Amino acid sequence: MRLPTYGGSVSYLQLCNIAPTAVLEKVITRNEKWHLVVADVIVADPIYCAFYVNRVDKGEFVILDSAAFEKPNGTDIPTMEMAIRMLRPTEVVLPDLPSDMHESIRRTREALNLFRVTLGYKPKFMAVPHGRSLEEYLWCAADVGFLTGVTTIGIQEEVEELYGMSRSEVAQKVRGTVGGREIHLLGCREDLSDVRDEWVRSTVRSCDTGKLVTWGLNGILIDPSKEEVPPYPGRQALGGREGYFSYASTDPANVVKAARNVVAMRQYLHPETKRGE
Repeated sequence: MRLPTYGGSVSYLQLCNIAPTAVLEKVITRNEKWHLVVADVIVADPIYCAFYVNRVDKGEFVILDSAAFEKPNGTDIPTMEMAIRMLRPTEVVLPDLPSDMHESIRRTREALNLFRVTLGYKPKFMAVPHGRSLEEYLWCAADVGFLTGVTTIGIQEEVEELYGMSRSEVAQKVRGTVGGREIHLLGCREDLSDVRDEWVRSTVRSCDTGKLVTWGLNGILIDPSKEEVPPYPGRQALGGREGYFSYASTDPANVVKAARNVVAMRQYLHPETKRGE
């Protein structure tokens, strides 16, 4: 369903911004309705967990992911199951293994079968395909994409380097392979080329990223409407990949910049929201 517009183009694409616990209240405001959270942090951090339980209770769309970006081995199944029970998210990202089609299929099937039996409710499930070649990747997408309960295909950020084509092109091939399944982009490119792509904006359901907040907490403002994007500083100064969630900014001005980056991207993707700002 397309959102209404008051003039100019309008996106279907929804953005899930990822932020440290200490700045959640100031950066993930009531205007942000889509979220992606990490299972390990849900289990370990009561404040982080309570913040997103409240968002679930309000009927907002909350995706639970493993720590695939933050930890080399991701999140184990018991931790995932505990996080699901604590949060009761709208959607759960099923386990995968980058570059390994067969192991990704096995892990996805195993977790899906377990969760569908043990959980007290039925969330949506997202499967993430992998493969050493584009052919393997699309084969994997077809295998996991048609499993009962899987409604979404997640596309990793690295597909451009892996398959030598833009993320939009990969997403279009996935859409052609799995038909009506929704598409989610796991992370966004440092130049924002994927989330600014016209086909992505009009067709892809959602994307998660910590980049807008990370730019802001590093003191950098982003204007998505401009072609040039400042170099991405990464999370190194914010505690690194795992320490990012417990980072506590000592500079209120940078917290404001992080919040402004989130608003700027929302208004770029959905210009109709400007009337409510």
